[in-house]
Amino acid sequence: MDIPVLIIAILISGLCDYLAAALLNIPTSVVSTMADEGSHIGRRLKRAIDEANETRLAISIVDVMVLVAASFLVATITIQDDGKFIFDATVFVLGVLIIKIVSSALGERTAEFMLRFTSISLTLVTSLATPFIFIHRALLA
Repeated sequence: MDIPVLIIAILISGLCDYLAAALLNIPTSVVSTMADEGSHIGRRLKRAIDEANETRLAISIVDVMVLVAASFLVATITIQDDGKFIFDATVFVLGVLIIKIVSSALGERTAEFMLRFTSISLTLVTSLATPFIFIHRALLA
């Protein structure tokens, strides 16, 4: 059970890195044009680009929550077996490093071609982080 949890956490963390890289590399003019034409995707992406600090914070929060939760769950499952814990920890760290590098490169390379996927994924991530975004807004007010 611990390896599937690690794989899911690594993939979600990779998605967060993909979104961060894609958000920085999406042409603003394309997004503005799409938003002006009434595209839902264009409006979502324009909102994400216009509120870059909140979007970045939401991505970071989801990334950290997933990584910490997976670490805690795997530690709880494998705490009795030191060898398995060390193996799982090594797989987790190496997996996160490799996936983050690949996801970041994919985000930079495919941002313009994956607008729908990026838009939907950003909506999901910001929805998950909504309570924390409200706290952030309250602190800034």
